[in-house]
Amino acid sequence: MSTILSLESEIDNVCRLARRRLDDMATKGETVNLQHWTAYFAFDVVCTLGIGGPLGFIEQGIDVKGIIKSIHDLFFMSSIFGDIPGQMVWLRNPISQALSRLAGHTSSNAGRDFAIWLFSQVQSRLQAPSDLERRPDMLDHFISMKEADGRPVDFPGVVVEAGNLIGAGADTTAAGISSVLGELVRHPEDYKAVQREVDEIYARGDIQAHCMIDYKTAEKLPWLSACVKEALRLTPSIVWQLPRHVPDEGITIDGHYIPASAVVSLSPYAANRDEIVFGDDASEWNPGRYIPGNKGVTDEYVRNIEKFDTTFGYGSRTCIGRNLALVETYRFVVEFCHRYDVAPVNAAVPYRTISQWFVVNKDFNVVLKRRQSVKK
Repeated sequence: MSTILSLESEIDNVCRLARRRLDDMATKGETVNLQHWTAYFAFDVVCTLGIGGPLGFIEQGIDVKGIIKSIHDLFFMSSIFGDIPGQMVWLRNPISQALSRLAGHTSSNAGRDFAIWLFSQVQSRLQAPSDLERRPDMLDHFISMKEADGRPVDFPGVVVEAGNLIGAGADTTAAGISSVLGELVRHPEDYKAVQREVDEIYARGDIQAHCMIDYKTAEKLPWLSACVKEALRLTPSIVWQLPRHVPDEGITIDGHYIPASAVVSLSPYAANRDEIVFGDDASEWNPGRYIPGNKGVTDEYVRNIEKFDTTFGYGSRTCIGRNLALVETYRFVVEFCHRYDVAPVNAAVPYRTISQWFVVNKDFNVVLKRRQSVKK
């Protein structure tokens, strides 16, 4: 986490750009699709830390070069056809392609635009003058990596690492941010509670009126933290199963023997709603479950539910991007709640959640109103 926090000033710049664009739309009374704008924020943050600067998602207010759609198409097709024998035959089948187009995806070009752009980014960096002064980023790290035998990682290896960072690190974070905002929009009393916590920080003078709240301050706000944890628990960004190989000697789980030849998996969505761990209301929104002393909640209960939360994986396979995702989530949500009152365009169904390996909160359309108490 210390490494991520050392780069928080870079995230500050993206936050300022995002709030400027959102302020403008709030002033004009324009509809804001939070599915898109949380993605623009997450992609610009990852590009800033990963390849030296934002790609312009927020500034232009569009899916630059179709990268987001390209990644969505790739994961949509991979999640559906990934386990089917002879999958390429199915992918190239005219019927399959027609069905994917009806779902809003293009199977024949899935991931192509993203791959072309990524190749060009890596190639440009490799050809850049060695004495060029700039802030080191993750792409520099990938290029300088060594194989086990000391050889430099080859071009495809660098592309894969950069692709994992951007392709898997931005959309999942955007899903998490939009899920937190989605639950707060659906539960306005909790949205107001978070606003009161934030207002108190400014009223005490802990943060100057024109400054943004940093991650360390935001995560210590009890109700905000509880709402973030509860939203990510109910709708983890990755809801499909991540496969694991059984140990060579096999394994016995709850009295059932599983041989070494098997592949096992667990959906975080299902695990995070286990009533044995989380209680009878495991499938219900209740951020108070993370507040010791709230309606009989004990410290032991909170420790237990946090221990068995699988939102970011578990054990040695915990998501390596967890810390960055949390910093982005807290920073975006705390600034959003501080600056805006929000009204969903469709109060009955504020958004639709679909799964294509990671979650997408579609049609999350809202109207923002700048709060009078907020300084520039």
